Amino acid sequence: MDPQTAWLSMMEAMRLGDYDQAAEIASDLDNWLTIGGFPPNVVPELSQGNGDPLSVPCKLQRQLAMKACEFILFMA
Repeated sequence: MDPQTAWLSMMEAMRLGDYDQAAEIASDLDNWLTIGGFPPNVVPELSQGNGDPLSVPCKLQRQLAMKACEFILFMA
């Protein structure tokens, strides 16, 4: 799983109105994050905490990505 590619693809699918595709990607990305995979860079201004998954920026990126996936799945 490349979470950054998945994130960008999910956002593009939403932009194009392809909600089925967005939901499919959201499900995969959410599963990836749930099992502890590293998050995509949702907010470019935040660093990934130098790769430390316990850093506040990394945790925030994870939560933002998971909430976006949750929202897309809810709307599908």
